[in-house]
Order: sequence, then C-alpha cells, then structure tokens
Amino acid sequence: MKKRSFIGGAFILAVAGILSKFIGFFFRVPLTNMIGAQGYGLYNYPYHLYSAILAISVTGLPVAISTLVSAKIAIHRYDEAHRVFKIALVIMLFLGVITSLALYLGSGFLVNTIWPQEAYYPLMGLVIAPFFVALMSVFRGYFQGMQIMTASSISQVFESFGRLIFGLGLAYALLDRGIEYAAGGGSFGATAGAFVGLIVIVLYYLKVKPQIKERIQRQVKSGEKESTLKIIKNVLYLSIPISIGALAGTLMPLIDSLMLKLRLNVAGFSEEISTILFGRLGAATTLINFPLTIATAIAISLVPAISEAYAKGLFSEIKERLETGMKIGLYLIFPASMGLFILADPILDFIFPAIQNGGNLLRFLSIALIFMTLNQIFTASIQGIGRPIVSVRNLFIGAGFKIVISYYLAALPSINIYGATIGTIVGYVIASLLNYHYLKRQTHFVMDKINLIFKPLLASVVMGGMVYYTYLLIIGFTARNSISLLSSIALGGIIYGLLLFLFGVIHPKEMIVFITRKLKNKK
Repeated sequence: MKKRSFIGGAFILAVAGILSKFIGFFFRVPLTNMIGAQGYGLYNYPYHLYSAILAISVTGLPVAISTLVSAKIAIHRYDEAHRVFKIALVIMLFLGVITSLALYLGSGFLVNTIWPQEAYYPLMGLVIAPFFVALMSVFRGYFQGMQIMTASSISQVFESFGRLIFGLGLAYALLDRGIEYAAGGGSFGATAGAFVGLIVIVLYYLKVKPQIKERIQRQVKSGEKESTLKIIKNVLYLSIPISIGALAGTLMPLIDSLMLKLRLNVAGFSEEISTILFGRLGAATTLINFPLTIATAIAISLVPAISEAYAKGLFSEIKERLETGMKIGLYLIFPASMGLFILADPILDFIFPAIQNGGNLLRFLSIALIFMTLNQIFTASIQGIGRPIVSVRNLFIGAGFKIVISYYLAALPSINIYGATIGTIVGYVIASLLNYHYLKRQTHFVMDKINLIFKPLLASVVMGGMVYYTYLLIIGFTARNSISLLSSIALGGIIYGLLLFLFGVIHPKEMIVFITRKLKNKK
C-alpha cells in the first residue's frame, strides 16, 4: 500500500473530480440530443432530488471516516482504524437501504403531485443508486484516511465511465419505446456507474486486505478499545455539518426541480410544455457547469492555502492568495460568461441541436455564472479560515431569496421559466455579497474592484462586441455555424488576452516570472 503526501493526494483527488465532471459533460450532451428537451426535462426532475438526497445521506461520510481513520493510524491503532471502517459500513448499509426505499415509496407522491407521470421511469432508474453510493463512500473514506488516494480516484473515474457507457447505451436501446423510457435508461446510468465504482474499489480493498491484516497483527497493542456507540457518534458528528454544506450546493437546482412544473402550470402551460422548458433550462445549466469547473479547481486549491496563512495570522498572505484565486477565476470566467451571452444561440445549436429556443435561458445563466464563481471562491476562503457553516448559512439565505422570486415570477405567463434564472442570479448575488462582507470583517480583505472587476469586465465587453460581428461576418460567407462559432471564439481569446495587456491587468514582467518558475519546476 503506497501512501502519498497530503498535497499529492489532494492533487490526485482534484484531478479525478475534474475528470469526472468532464466525463459527466460528455454524458449529458449526447443524452440531451438523443431524448430532446422534453426527455431531458424528465431526466432532470428526479436527478436533482437524487443529488440532494446523496448530499444529505452520503457526502459527509468519506470525510468523517477518513478523519477518524487517519487519527487512529497516527497513533498506530490500525485495528481501531479498521473497526471504524467496519462500523461505518454497517451504518451506510442501513442508510443506503433506507434512502433507496424512501425514493421508491415516495415515487407515487412525486410523479402524481410534483412532476409529470412520465418522470416515474427516470426516478425508478435512480432508486437503487443510493445503496451502491453509500457503500462506495465508506471504502473511499477508508482509503483516504490511509492516504491512499489512488483507490478513490480510480473508483470515481470508473464510476463516471460506467454512467457514460451504460446510461447512453440504455437510453439509445429504449428510445423506440418512448422518451420517458429513454430518460429512465439515462438515469439508470447513475446506478450502473455507482455499481461499477463500488466493484472497482472493493476489488482494490480485497487486493490490499492481506497487507491491512498483517499491519494490524504487527502493531503493538496499546490503549483501550473505543466503544461502538462512540465511533457512531463521532462519525455522525463529523459528517452531518459536511452533509449540510453539500446540501447547500444542490439547493438551487433542487428548488427548480420541485417547484417549477407546478408554477408553470399556474402560468397556463401544459405538463408537456413545462417539461420542455425545464429541459431547456437543464441544457443551459449543463453549459454553465462546464466553465464552472475552473472555479471548482481554484476553490479546491484555495482551502489549504488560506488555512495555512490564517493559522499563522498572515493576513497579507490571505489577501495575496485570495486575490490570486480571484484573478485566475474572474479573468477566465468573465470572457466565458460574455461568450455564452453573445453567442448563446450558436453555441446551443452547435452543442445541443435537439434543443430549440434556449438561447435566452443561457444568457441569463451566463450572468449567474460570474456570481457562482465568486461564491465558490469566497466559500473556499471561508472554509479555509475554519468557518464553513457561515458560507452554508449565506447560501441558504440566497436560496430563500431564489424561492420567493422564482415562485412569483415563474407563475407569470410573460416571464415563466425565466423566473427561475432570475431567482438563481439574485440568490448567488446575495450569497456572494454576504460571504464577501464576512471575509472582509474576518481577514481585512478588500477587493481591488478596478483590476479584479472593472478592467476584465470592460475587456470582455469589447471582446464580446468584436466576437459578435466576427461571427456575423464569417457566417455570411460560409453559412456554417460550426466554422463561424469556433473561429469567433478563437479570435475572441486572442483579443481578450491583448486587451488585458493593454489595460494593464496583466504585465509582461509577471508573465515572464510565471513562465520562468514553471520551467524551473519542470527541471
């Protein structure tokens, strides 16, 4: 069993997480084009609820188990570390069964009251998934506690590939029976992927089990055996706050899933049209989530960096590291947001030809993307100073604003589905502002609004105008959306980079120092 350093292990997990998100994107794109807006709407209704249930019941467990296991290993109590693993396995076996049963028994209420009846098949496709995910989370937490990150990472990637292969395969095979069956096949991809991920990590465990047993037998017996009840209490104590934080991250789409269909019905839209509109929103959200992986990667790296500086009381370093994270994030997200706003219709036609009339939804969400990025960076920084509950509370407050706004606006025929995107924008604006002001109080961080906001935003606006007219010019000659779109995006990237130099946002000396450091690190 090869142990890795903390930084190396965190890097492996981060890479696996980002790779899984990319695989997820390449799962959703062909699935959406296969089953169309209505089918994708049916797929998304239960999927957002499933994500929230996993956040509550599963997400915190790997962290809790890894924390307890690593603490036992630090004092060479390998037998107790293995007991934590076995007790957690029983807990999650129970929780997995309960969660799957709850989904199954609640299906009648959900499809008869909140969602269209056709959503029954996608819901059934997900029913068994929590059971497999629950067991898999225990194995991942155990290996992470032993700092064997490769096991979790391989399992995660295999899970994503399993979902991709089985989900798309079943959706295609069932398409002739109807889009609701195909959407159900796509949903079952999550179950199949979880099963594959579980099998992979169990096989890894069986491979290293003799070494685990040998290490337990060799240890010097010392200390008392911790009671089972105390281990259960410790697992729950550590996992519940993390699960609440994870639930906060699923709140916005969950609100849309549970509320939108009913409010659109009030606005006078049929169930079919409401589902089509929800499917369009899902396609736009998929595109937004792609650049959001940048913010996720930055957030992952910010937490330990901010934590180290805060522990030493180095507020100047906190400011420097937070500014660096914001620079990387905002300098990339501003042009991405502007590109999605300006070229919304061509992008949707290129990636989702089966989705019609979703451009304005993508434009609204491209605005939300900026505040989603800010919120992720601020949330990571607040976690770094050891106050994760604050960012969770602030996101719940933002979600409260979203509920009120979306509930009212979605029922207006003239606004309908756009009410959900307006609510999302307001929700993330509120959460971002609250997080920023908390950071400002705790760390004395003051945002450099000129260099972090105004200049890159101005560069993005200028770039956006030039990209728009370039697209119109090229498509006028070629009549090919793909050529026009890709050429415009490439030109936009060059223009934006030059504008950042022109506005003094990026200095040539900084680039030379950055490149020199990279070359030295490679040597």
